[in-house]
Amino acid sequence: MFAPRSRSAYIYENKYWIQTCVSTALLGEHSSLRSTREDYFMNHPRLLLSLGLILMLLGVILPFLMVIHMIASTFFLNFFSWGASVSGLLLGFIGVATWSKMRQ
Repeated sequence: MFAPRSRSAYIYENKYWIQTCVSTALLGEHSSLRSTREDYFMNHPRLLLSLGLILMLLGVILPFLMVIHMIASTFFLNFFSWGASVSGLLLGFIGVATWSKMRQ
């Protein structure tokens, strides 16, 4: 007959199953898409720089419009503009690092 499995074996299988389901839900049926998407962003730093610039500009323009009372200042909009600014800074930094790595 079959030997009983330990609790850690069940936890490991469940964790693997959850990771598989999440990656399938996010990336579609083919897990090979993950590597092609990562390669695309790492081989095209201009895209990262452009996206970072757009997000940084959005993070500057939105608070300016709130200060001059053209749009209402809400908690969500304040948090969104801060998040856009920080994520733009990170994407720009990654884009510059990727660009300098490719030029070496």
